[in-house]
Amino acid sequence: MGVVIEATHLELGTRFAVKLLRDDLARSPDAVKRFLREARAAAHLRGENVCRVHDFGTLDDGVPFMVMELLAGCDFATLLDQLGPMTPELVTRYVLQVCTGIAEAHALGIVHRDLKPTNLFRTRRPDGGVLIKIVDFGLAKSLNGQDFSLTQTTQVMGSPRYMSPEQLKSSKSVDPRNDIWSLGVVMYELLTGMRPFDGETMTELALNITNDQPPPLPDTVPSELARTIMRCIEKDPAKRFQSIADLAAALELCVAEHPRDVAADDAATSVDTTLATMPGDSAGDHVGERDDARPKGHIRLVIVVSTILVAAIALYVALRRGDDNAAVTPAPTPATAPLHLAPAPPAAERQPALVPVDAATFVSPLDADTTTDDATEAKPKHAKPHVVPKHDRKRAPPPIDLSRSRY
Repeated sequence: MGVVIEATHLELGTRFAVKLLRDDLARSPDAVKRFLREARAAAHLRGENVCRVHDFGTLDDGVPFMVMELLAGCDFATLLDQLGPMTPELVTRYVLQVCTGIAEAHALGIVHRDLKPTNLFRTRRPDGGVLIKIVDFGLAKSLNGQDFSLTQTTQVMGSPRYMSPEQLKSSKSVDPRNDIWSLGVVMYELLTGMRPFDGETMTELALNITNDQPPPLPDTVPSELARTIMRCIEKDPAKRFQSIADLAAALELCVAEHPRDVAADDAATSVDTTLATMPGDSAGDHVGERDDARPKGHIRLVIVVSTILVAAIALYVALRRGDDNAAVTPAPTPATAPLHLAPAPPAAERQPALVPVDAATFVSPLDADTTTDDATEAKPKHAKPHVVPKHDRKRAPPPIDLSRSRY
């Protein structure tokens, strides 16, 4: 239905992914409403495991568009093509993140109805950790009375290979257990490279989904995980997990069965890094960054900047604390703080010393005697002090309060 391009905000310089409705569909009122419904459904979700929608509008020629966050990485379908089946450890950890995003949607009464490998995107957090994003809420259905669903009761919309039996019969009759079915099919495919139900025609596929049992999972899949997947794709919705939280709890137990597979995670990272630097869009409907932003470099930069800021703040606080002490602490007496004097430098090299001053005895430089120290020492001891006549005396200026001075 749409085309995704990479765009740059002219004022902020920030890059986004802009999804446009195809020209031939822009003239269809139903297609435009469905496109708007996708934007509304995604805009209600704020969690990190959902691709966020920042804006929605219409171009001058009437084509609607939505502005989304730009993701660097690749979807599960690309990972499966490049690496083959994934390890049970990766599948359980990745799908647990999907459960987090779907749980938020279900809490708001939104059923995705189109969960499949191409709509699950592997990217990275700023700290370099793996982050799974759910994209494309074009078929989302609201359970709270909002008009998210435009699909007719007898119309089949979505990807049939990942649809539950009830969705094949009626797209309007689905509930959150439909997304649980789809996640079961996705996990089965990620582990084996094959889907549990398939067919050469739509009729054959629908019959297999409705009537046939899936082939058993290989022995390399842990038994607890195999039981979890098979329960997800039970044909009777009442036999499946009744909530996404129940599925997540079962997957948590599966994660505890096997250690973290670092090598497989590194291999997946190398795939999405390679795709992010390739010319063109290798991920189909999604745009990846052309130059790979390396999170480790960003981490080093953040650490260096933070260290500099902390050191600067500590130095500033120490200086302020020292200045405050100098302003309020009287000069130490010889009895408590012996004064060690170095040999006096020549007169030409003498520098004024900064010493604590008692505010009560402070004399302003403007009122001090201009006679130098040398001239004072040259006066004979028996000389009488010069007396100023009473009529020439001036009132002594009041002492200056330095309690608030930095110096």
